[in-house]
Parts: sequence; C-alpha cells; structure tokens
Amino acid sequence: MYKRLYTACLIFLLSCFVSSAVQARPLSEYIKKIAPDDDIIVDTVNDEERALVADRERDIKKFYDLIITDDLKKINLLSKSVFEMFLSEKTDFTKLSSIDYYNVYKNNQADSDSKYLDRTIMLFGTVEKIDTADSRGPVLHLETEDRRVHDGTHAFFREPERDKAQIVKLEKGEIVTLLCTGNGIAGGFPSLKDCEFLDGYQAEFRKALHEKLDAVMSGDLQASKFALASLIFSYALLVDEPKLMKDLIKRDTLPSLAEKSLRHNLLVLMWIFDMETPVPLVLSHKDKLRARLLKHEIWKYLIVKKIVDQKNRKLLVKDFDFDNAPLL
Repeated sequence: MYKRLYTACLIFLLSCFVSSAVQARPLSEYIKKIAPDDDIIVDTVNDEERALVADRERDIKKFYDLIITDDLKKINLLSKSVFEMFLSEKTDFTKLSSIDYYNVYKNNQADSDSKYLDRTIMLFGTVEKIDTADSRGPVLHLETEDRRVHDGTHAFFREPERDKAQIVKLEKGEIVTLLCTGNGIAGGFPSLKDCEFLDGYQAEFRKALHEKLDAVMSGDLQASKFALASLIFSYALLVDEPKLMKDLIKRDTLPSLAEKSLRHNLLVLMWIFDMETPVPLVLSHKDKLRARLLKHEIWKYLIVKKIVDQKNRKLLVKDFDFDNAPLL
C-alpha cells in the first residue's frame, strides 16, 4: 500500500491541494477538521508543555529532512517528485532516458530537433564509458539498447573542470541523472551539452524547504502548503508513534510500512484529517480513543503556537484560501 512515510505526507498534501483547488476552502475549514469533538480544557499553557512542543518541533525538523532526502531518492521516469516541482519553477524541462533520446534521434532527427534541440532535459542514463580526450572536456557515453553501438548518447558538461572530479569517479554501469541542453546530432551521435549534476539544485531545494518550514513554524502559514501540511501531519505522527519517530531520526532512515499496525495507524491519521483512505477503514473503540487524544494534542499545539483561540476555537491568524498559498 505505502512504501514510505513520505508517501503518506505527500498524499495528505495533495489531498488538501486538490480539494481546495476545487472547492476553494479557506484554511479555517481545514482547521475545523482537526478540532476536538469535545471541549478541550487548556486554561493555561505551562512551561513543561511549551518545552514539549519545542522538543517535538526539533524532532519534526529532523524528520522533515528525512522526507526531503527520501524525495530526492525518488527521482525517476515513472513519477514526479516534490524536487521536480521545485525545479520546474526555475526552468521548463523534459524527462528522458538516454536510451529514449538515442532512439528518437536515430528514428527521426528533424522531428527530434524540433522537440529537443536547445531545450532543457533531465536525462537518466547508465554510464557505458567516460572519454577524457575530447577538447571540450570529459564526455559521458551513455548506454543504448542497440548492442551493436557502445557509445549511445554523448553528454558534454557545462563546467567540465568544476565537475571533472565527480565525473572520473563514475563507473561503468552506474546510473546518473543530469540536467542538460539538447544538442542534436554531434559527431554522428545524439548528444547533449551544458550538462550538470543535480547536487547544487538539490542543496538549494533542501535549504528552501527548511526555510519554508521555519516560516510556517513562526506563524507565516501561507508560506508553503507542503510545509504546513507536513508540520501538522508529522506532529500528529510524532504524538502517535513517538518511539518510532525517535528511532527513525537516530537511524536517519525511513522505514518500509510492511508492519500492519503502522499502516493502520497511518490510516487513522488520514481519517482524522478527513482524507479518503486507500482502503476501507473500520475504526475500533481503541482507534476512536486514540483519534480523540491525537486531536487534543494537535489542538494544544495550535493553541501554543497562537494559531487558534483556546476558548472560541477561531483562528488567531489571518484566514486565507488554502488553494492560493504556494505549494512549496
């Protein structure tokens, strides 16, 4: 059902995004979904509770970084990662494998030039060999399906001297992901120019997302839907699965969700947030009690952060249409 905790967070985010885009509901409507079903008594917030919230926020930042790391590992041809959403705000690009790039050019160069020449391409390929003799610097020869051809697609780098150390460490059979510009046929082979590794963009992505989370934690709820959704969902998960979350942060890994109890707990969290669950959910009496306690803890967090008023349950921050907030 799920492979990673990141998936659950992203499902929550996209569920809010799609729903709000259709119905244009303000944030206050979503806040109502997680309001406790009964009165919550929080006359005062003591120092111990504030310290607990601060401790949980520190853990959430670490867990959030795991979500980002996991997302960067999910870059592939079959799905769209959050990183790709971030990158698409900076440049338009097309995702292609080096095999597909090679094949389209061998089949119809003119048509391929109209689609890819001087266009930005996120290229996936398997290293066949590295040629360091070219006057333009190191050249990656990427694998093709045609066993008669061992050169395949050629990738030339924008700053070969800067990237040379990273290039020469590549080994045959290693899969690489590059951001390049289509260069048509060069030297008889489909080629790309101005290639670069994604490291710099990924570091910028990580920094930007952490800045957005900091902004949301500081009260700017419109800063990022992804950060806001991840914050609330992660807070609930930390309350519900504190030992698991602490272990994850220590190990710096995300788990497989093969364990039935963890999958079920995530479904309960989705139910609390009024999300459509991927499988029918029948809540036991124990589930309902846990959901009630979770809502209380989330609500107390919103009170401590001065997002909602503890007496009348109204927003203390300016309400806004959730669909108008930036996704990232």
